[in-house]
Amino acid sequence: MPINHLQSFWDVPVGTGDIGSDRRAQVAKVAIALNKNPDVILASSSGGYTDAEHPELSLITRIGVEPQSLKGAIEEALAAHKVSVEPVLKGDVRYYDFGKIELDNFAAAAHVPDLASAHAAIDELARLRYQPHDGPTPSAADVLASFAGADSFANISPSQISEGFSIATPRFQQLRGARGDAIEQHIKGLSNTFASLKNEKNSNAATAIMVGGGLITVGSKMWTLYSAIQTAGSVTALVSQLIAAVGGIVALGAIIAVIAVAFGLLWIILKDALNLCLVVNSRNDLTFTNDHIKNGERDTIVQSLPQAAANPANKPGAVPCGFFVYRKYHIGRGGPSAKDEADHAEPIPPVPSPRLPIGFYGSCMGMDFRFSTGQRFAVGMDCPNTIGGGTNSIVVTPKSAKDAAQLANDGHTADQSINVGPYKCTVRRAAALGSINYGLCLIE
Repeated sequence: MPINHLQSFWDVPVGTGDIGSDRRAQVAKVAIALNKNPDVILASSSGGYTDAEHPELSLITRIGVEPQSLKGAIEEALAAHKVSVEPVLKGDVRYYDFGKIELDNFAAAAHVPDLASAHAAIDELARLRYQPHDGPTPSAADVLASFAGADSFANISPSQISEGFSIATPRFQQLRGARGDAIEQHIKGLSNTFASLKNEKNSNAATAIMVGGGLITVGSKMWTLYSAIQTAGSVTALVSQLIAAVGGIVALGAIIAVIAVAFGLLWIILKDALNLCLVVNSRNDLTFTNDHIKNGERDTIVQSLPQAAANPANKPGAVPCGFFVYRKYHIGRGGPSAKDEADHAEPIPPVPSPRLPIGFYGSCMGMDFRFSTGQRFAVGMDCPNTIGGGTNSIVVTPKSAKDAAQLANDGHTADQSINVGPYKCTVRRAAALGSINYGLCLIE
């Protein structure tokens, strides 16, 4: 697909460091006003908390619209919101090849049916308390190590625990209707989104990537702030202010890198036998409690997925998600489950990458989950080694992880649903054959 859009960035010299909530709100309202311009696909704002990111506006336009030609529109919007400064076009430009999905997401994000309510929501967002991190930006390894705090996870290596994220309600509805190849395409789309975010250093650019990809939050800090907000009339303002409040894209980068790693991209490239399950939780708080690995080993899991805010009255809905990745055995160790590792005094350390796949077995496992209301269920997946034949499978059962692994191993299930108390759990796989078993688990 050819490059069809560009993103320009404009410095708004209203001050440095913490410019205050009123100033941050003014700049954000200017961005909302600019979304009405017919030449603007999406406008957003960022910065204003620290010297690390000064106040900034960004505009996504079609190729052929010169950024400098929009300076007058920006000055007019700034004046209308009592911001008496001259915007300065920066030299940095991003180029994109947005498709219909991203453009539809931008259109939905830019639409503001009630401007007064949107302005009131921005005032609340701009007052978000800054969430600083001590010291330098943590590495991916540091962030991973910080995730393993709960006693129930004491026997899972910190390097195997990732963070979750949340998607917008329209993206959730798309996943509900996904079957076959569409499941794989949605997962690959999320993979591409995180890969792009992992390399980004500008918060407005990250906002565009997240909004276009249907993401609302990344990591627990953004989710906590999102949950505390009562109103948020604009998706773009919501995402951009949440990014700013957690320290900007640079501070968020380590968590994004960890989630990107959770996709097991290296093993996808190597065509490894791999089970990859996207769990989407639109209901009660959900916790991963255990797994049983019949063949292969664990790559990454998500400790817990909070209760969704799928259709709140005064802000965009967000549905928590997480990736659970298992692969075939590699040189150096087998694939212990959480229960297996409990027999050791210390967690079994992961073998440094790269590791070569060995043997003719693929990956087969079961995962136990528990709602905060006490109900339990298990998901099983099997991705046999294609050299030895076999069909990919995914199952859901009220029984144990061990039972789920065996059921997946014995059958060729492509789609299954069960009721777990008041909740409906549905699993689907993308394809019967292939070295990656793309799975989807929807909780409604």
